[in-house]
Amino acid sequence: MPPRVTRLMPIHGEDKPITAPMLSPERIASVLFASGEAAYSWNCASDVLEWSGNAPAVLNVVSTEQISSGRAFAALLSPESTQNRHDAIFGDQRRDPGVGVAYEVRYALKQSAPGQVVWIEDAGRW
Repeated sequence: MPPRVTRLMPIHGEDKPITAPMLSPERIASVLFASGEAAYSWNCASDVLEWSGNAPAVLNVVSTEQISSGRAFAALLSPESTQNRHDAIFGDQRRDPGVGVAYEVRYALKQSAPGQVVWIEDAGRW
């Protein structure tokens, strides 16, 4: 069976200006559910992660507590992951010209069954 790959899409926080009409939360949830993707917002200062309602199902975690912070989420990374979100963002030497800096990283999350992982494609802007 091919590995399951899930794509995560960060939602810009309040620190970035919003210049276009926004989708309603219901519409966002519908799009995410239909595409099998999840969205999140990470407050790097407080390390709090906020997720779309479908995130636990997409990531195959039991509770949102497992993914409530960057530190908790990182604890779920599989040893076979050679990349992670933290390093992709904080290890990037590029400067933000005001529109954010694009990143894309792929990593694996451990699952409850030994040897099982969910591969994540995490792409967005910091």
